[in-house]
Amino acid sequence: GGRADVRQRTVEARTTAPIGPLTRKEKVRMALTGLAVALLVFLASSIFVDYRAVYTRIVDKVVPVTADELVVDAGPFGESFSVAEKKVVSVRGGRSLVLTLKRGKAFPLTAEQIQQLYDDAKDLPSRLAADSLARGYVRCEYFDKEGKFLAVTTARIADLRKTETLEMSLPLPTEGPRVALVAFTY
Repeated sequence: GGRADVRQRTVEARTTAPIGPLTRKEKVRMALTGLAVALLVFLASSIFVDYRAVYTRIVDKVVPVTADELVVDAGPFGESFSVAEKKVVSVRGGRSLVLTLKRGKAFPLTAEQIQQLYDDAKDLPSRLAADSLARGYVRCEYFDKEGKFLAVTTARIADLRKTETLEMSLPLPTEGPRVALVAFTY
């Protein structure tokens, strides 16, 4: 009639008594054995894994970069503008370095001054710097603490012709090693 048929039976079984709680001596011995095995595995794997670099990468990812850590090098534009202030801010998708640039005496304000820069340029680097100032854009290169190149971006500085100071925001790379130096180049 739609009901389940339930049956029961009792069977003899051989069982063992449960193991008693571990003594303090047994717990200490097990802990020391586990620690020794872990230490041996760590020492053996250190031949293949650079744990110092792994630790540094983890710390660099967890601890955000600060403005005091970052060095900003104006490079060939040192006489044209300087960095008056720098700060790191959080933005959607990462962090940015906000720089306040102050116009220097050598910054060309007119077409005649730009032409004079070209005429006075004696070598290729000074010509490229004059060209960047004429276009109103500089290249910003990011380097890590070992001097390894990380990324590049372009920043507009043409508004320094109109105002004494300019605030620019440079996105900091989110992948790879920690940025230590931002250098302006042509």
